Amino acid sequence: MKPQQRGVFNDLSAGRLHVYPPGGLCLTYVNDLVQGMVLAAERAQRGSVYVLGGNNIKYRDYFNAIADAVRGRRPRIALPRPLLPMLGTMSRAAGRLLRGKAGFDPITARMVGMDLYYSSARAIRELGYSITPWRTAIRQTADHLQGRAACESSQA
Repeated sequence: MKPQQRGVFNDLSAGRLHVYPPGGLCLTYVNDLVQGMVLAAERAQRGSVYVLGGNNIKYRDYFNAIADAVRGRRPRIALPRPLLPMLGTMSRAAGRLLRGKAGFDPITARMVGMDLYYSSARAIRELGYSITPWRTAIRQTADHLQGRAACESSQA
């Protein structure tokens, strides 16, 4: 899991994330991706290209499902798309001033305002690829992260 994604789970769990972006993403569960790679190694035709994607969902639905899974607070404020470039620039400038890394740069700001949707139809048809329902993937990820946090705190 990318640090930014783990941060979303942590921030929603702690009630620190109050906004959500206007775009959407293709949510790919890691178990599906690994299984798809195995299927591609076994069944793909030489030179063929497959998208091993997942469910196309809006960020609002994604954040709400994570908040529900971690018993956190759902974000209530939709970020207006026209403000995203300015927010990305301001975040990058703040990161430079504080000599830290900006968590939200202009490129990320532009991307979260878009619907980044993809189709895995060819992989499903030709490889037998399957996609876990997105709420199930989020629930299992939340359970895994919370289980790991419990194990880490008990070892301290």
